[in-house]
Amino acid sequence: ELKDVAVFERHVAALSDLVAASMKRPVVWVTPPPYPGHADRVRAFAAAIRRVADARHIPVADLYTTFSGLRADVRPFVRGQDMVLSKEGQNLAAQMIARTLLQE
Repeated sequence: ELKDVAVFERHVAALSDLVAASMKRPVVWVTPPPYPGHADRVRAFAAAIRRVADARHIPVADLYTTFSGLRADVRPFVRGQDMVLSKEGQNLAAQMIARTLLQE
């Protein structure tokens, strides 16, 4: 479990450089969604992904921001298992990733 955001950000940067240098396919970063009970902790990691991706001009499917802005009646997580996306959450994540890839 990563607890240090700075170490995480360095890993994201190194991985971004490796992937950009070795892949000929479109690449997107996906920020983690704001898991219930962990939203504040996840925010720092989502921001780290965003900073690295922006610096390297890699598109980002920003699930953190998207899920944070959902209406109260939308249930993106399975009840009682706050780290698991519901079917609705999975569909929304897939749509966001697909849109991000299509923009590329």
